[in-house]
Amino acid sequence: MAFKLSQRSLDRLTGVHPSLIDTVKLAIRITDVDFGVLMGVRTKEQQDELYEQGRSTPGPIVTWTRNSKHIPQKDGYGHAVDLGVFIEGKYIPGNNTAELSLYDDVADFMFNAAEQLGFVIKWGVIIKGERTDKGHFEYVSSVG
Repeated sequence: MAFKLSQRSLDRLTGVHPSLIDTVKLAIRITDVDFGVLMGVRTKEQQDELYEQGRSTPGPIVTWTRNSKHIPQKDGYGHAVDLGVFIEGKYIPGNNTAELSLYDDVADFMFNAAEQLGFVIKWGVIIKGERTDKGHFEYVSSVG
């Protein structure tokens, strides 16, 4: 089945590194798991607010750093996106093994797309030896 990004997802790619945009756009064309872009670029202020969530403000902790790759880097682009899996238009958060396996599948397609395009990407965040943030992908570099 061929999937495509919604206009909302495309809008959320504004300001993201072009190589990562290309990777996401290719991955959605070749995947068998529908996904969308939940977050692209964040300002430093937005990142600081997210960092404080669950610490000094109410809510669950959703980030582990103030220096996210979502914040524009030296080249002026954000180097990260957060992707979410959708089934028949319903967001699947990855709260159990079956749901998490869908994020593993998205990662496989993202790595496949990046390799085809000659880019290196990083998936998720490793904390205490465990992969967390299953929908998070970062642009690292071009191959070569």
